[in-house]
Amino acid sequence: MDATTRFVAWLAEGGAVHALTIAWVDGERGVIAARDVAAGERVATIPRGLLVTRERVRASSVARQIRDANVALSSPHALFAAWLCVEAHGGRSDYAPYLAMLPDDFSGFPLHAAPADRAALTGTLAAALVDELATDVARDHAALVARVRLCRDLDLATFTRARLSVGSRVFALNVDDLDTTAMVPLGDLLNHDRAPATRWSFDADADAFTFTATRDLAAGAAVTSSYGEKANCRLLVQYGFALDDNPHDVALLCGRQVGRDPTDPAGQAVLTTLSDAAEAARAAIAAMPSTETDDAAILADRSLAPARRAIVQTRRGERAVLEAWRAYATR
Repeated sequence: MDATTRFVAWLAEGGAVHALTIAWVDGERGVIAARDVAAGERVATIPRGLLVTRERVRASSVARQIRDANVALSSPHALFAAWLCVEAHGGRSDYAPYLAMLPDDFSGFPLHAAPADRAALTGTLAAALVDELATDVARDHAALVARVRLCRDLDLATFTRARLSVGSRVFALNVDDLDTTAMVPLGDLLNHDRAPATRWSFDADADAFTFTATRDLAAGAAVTSSYGEKANCRLLVQYGFALDDNPHDVALLCGRQVGRDPTDPAGQAVLTTLSDAAEAARAAIAAMPSTETDDAAILADRSLAPARRAIVQTRRGERAVLEAWRAYATR
């Protein structure tokens, strides 16, 4: 029995009900409709018992050891990652079929990018976020290995994979009137779409995480979700992809995150603190190792590797934000 078959059987044993098939969609693992689905119909119901909630992780042995050792991790995601590493060790976890479905390859993420690709992000907010994540992962790993018994033999590569798994899969939801986060088996296989085929929520009556179709879906159609209105820098660092023409892009301007519209209230507040916003924007653009013409030519290459394309899309989006600010401030 292969990993996918074991995972599907594990879902069924845990009470999950769904009309989905795990498949490769446009070169990426995702899910498709196993049959025709009508708009408004639930395509997946995943009981609470199958979720890896923040509360479940906090109640684990590794979390208790981390607390007893007074280890201050960089984020809740790091605690999830430590839990994943301990649970996966030895293959005896109740979640073993789910853990086996988590990816091993994060080569498309900028944290693992080749030096030339990392350098292509010079001057961007994305580069700052990658550097911050790399520092946090290294510090968290060092503290866990030094002070937590269950993590004593944990290598950095394994912990990094776990940390990226959590960041690219965790959902923010409300359960029992409590804001929490959770990893959702099967739910985390739905790929992102600007016009998603489903909406998700935690249904208190069903005591389950649910996906509901937003439109009619034919058997074999890709079933997608939305990862939220995120800038490319966030999508790239957290999920390993970027979007063309992302209206939610942001950039760094004199240490402040700014969006595409300098005329909105937040933009106007920033403008009042800058003596020369036009010059600041020009300097930020000049710090990038390419021009708009360069990036347009790179993106026109159909053979461009997906990881490189995402990096250039992110850089181009941040430059567009800064150009909007330069033009506005100049006027």
